[in-house]
Amino acid sequence: MKKISSLLLALVMILSVCTVSLASAAIPKNREGNYKVEYISNNTRYPTDVAIYKPVGVTPKVGVVFYAGQPVDYRDYGTLLKRVASAGYLVISPEFPFDSPMLNVPAGEEYMKHYPEVKEWFLMGHSYGGGTSLWEASLKPDLFKGLVLIAASPFGCNLPDGYPVLTIHATEDLAVPTYQHNILMMQIANCDVTEVIIKGGDHGQFGDYPPMGNEGFPKISKKKQLDITLKHILKFMNKYQ
Repeated sequence: MKKISSLLLALVMILSVCTVSLASAAIPKNREGNYKVEYISNNTRYPTDVAIYKPVGVTPKVGVVFYAGQPVDYRDYGTLLKRVASAGYLVISPEFPFDSPMLNVPAGEEYMKHYPEVKEWFLMGHSYGGGTSLWEASLKPDLFKGLVLIAASPFGCNLPDGYPVLTIHATEDLAVPTYQHNILMMQIANCDVTEVIIKGGDHGQFGDYPPMGNEGFPKISKKKQLDITLKHILKFMNKYQ
């Protein structure tokens, strides 16, 4: 009887361990909604104002520096950036003089140094901010694990061979139309590129800023466009961190 009890106890313990292991394996490494997000703005620690999206209850080991488009306010991407942060990433969106990211390159390093606990960083940008990200990563590629270019302007680059790059382009984008995206793809042909084409999306639905009249005419909802965008951003960063 004691032997049977011991065997049953051992079996229960094995099943428990297996169940915990399977449950852990089923949870993606960085999944949207894992954490609540704290929003911090206008912090005097930094050289300019900055919007910070910080997951609550965890010390992020991976961060994202985001560059807004021109002339877009640095706070006008909150919907997307908050969702990125909810997966466990620290996200920093700095302000630029006259809302022009080109006037403060390289800026990312100035903000990254305030977070020594963050061991790895990605650089991300939209429109002119994407072109500026490409420029900055070319100047100091070792600062970042990879580059996320969202409807990015093709500013030219000198990235190392095999550098991880995610490009996201929307088919109805009139601000950075397909021919400009194709120029960008030629500029980064030597990199390890993941290209995402969002059918029916436009330029403006990546952000929260008021319509400017030149972004295009979307054929899908903003939510669907951001859902696709976020899915591929998290997949890319999970792969390369």
